[in-house]
Amino acid sequence: MKNLDMFDICGENKLSDFAVEARASLVVDYAKNRKAIYVCSHSGGKDSQAQYIEMCKIIPHDQIIVVHVHLGEYEHDGVIEHFKATINHELVVLEPMHTLGDAILLRGMFPSAKMRWCTSGLKTATINKYIRRMMDENGYTVGFNCVGIRAEESPGRALKTPLVINNNLNAPTKNREVYDWYPVYAHSTDEVFDTIEAAGQAPHPMYGNRGDKNTRLSCALCILSNKNDLTNGAIAKPELYHHYIALERVIDHTMFVRQKNKQPVPVSISEKVGIEFDELEVQRLIPELTKRREELLAEKAAKEAAKEAAKAEKNKAKRTKKTHRKRDMDTIDLFTGETEREVA
Repeated sequence: MKNLDMFDICGENKLSDFAVEARASLVVDYAKNRKAIYVCSHSGGKDSQAQYIEMCKIIPHDQIIVVHVHLGEYEHDGVIEHFKATINHELVVLEPMHTLGDAILLRGMFPSAKMRWCTSGLKTATINKYIRRMMDENGYTVGFNCVGIRAEESPGRALKTPLVINNNLNAPTKNREVYDWYPVYAHSTDEVFDTIEAAGQAPHPMYGNRGDKNTRLSCALCILSNKNDLTNGAIAKPELYHHYIALERVIDHTMFVRQKNKQPVPVSISEKVGIEFDELEVQRLIPELTKRREELLAEKAAKEAAKEAAKAEKNKAKRTKKTHRKRDMDTIDLFTGETEREVA
């Protein structure tokens, strides 16, 4: 039998009780530094809710900041109201640069399980920008980017490190030390619901009774959702369902694919969900989305052109500076008969 390393708190034994307690002890020790701040990234889902509860047990109240990247119509209804009922901190609501729909129109494709640019581009990038600015403006030297990721969720997440330096945010030259921390990483689904219930709270209504309605909250129509959750989302938000069907047609790219003879086969959201839709409503939306896509692509082209022009102007200025330097030395030689070395 292989010997277990009692100090392996983020490796092979990272889900053990000892590892969980050791990580928490390290994090709490940092909290003694009043310039340490803990940013709780909260989606409104059950894992984020349990994470917040666990954080409040061990981190001083005034060192916790709760942030939510609001995706508007693409989220389930009632998310903001759910925050107000379950957190004892002021909620910092962040807006991404583009809505999810605009991002899809710009890219000409939907995100996928392998290419989750919706999370990285809309949520992670927005939160990272906030953390950098907030820490620098307030003089915080240590930060924890806290996310409700659990090992049980997927094989990919089971491979993650629950406490690690965030190389995108860490900046020694700016005296900024930042870690990623997953407070509920070792929790099972039952433990998540137990944590919420023990705090005298309930999860978002879309979960039903301990997840017997929806297994996840996230976006109302998420590319990672199972058919049950997608169906519930389409029923709860029929206007969004039609919006996605129209999006698929405008960009000529389906939200899902399936494998047939080892080849990808496009699967539309309507085929995946199996709920009837109003074709007239889809046809009404297509011109609007087509126009919006043209506007977005024009804006993108204009920004890229301006960026290239600025780059060209900068390079021109550098070349001009070098030319002036050479001309000045030649002028000294022409009118005085002295070389640059003699003048010096």
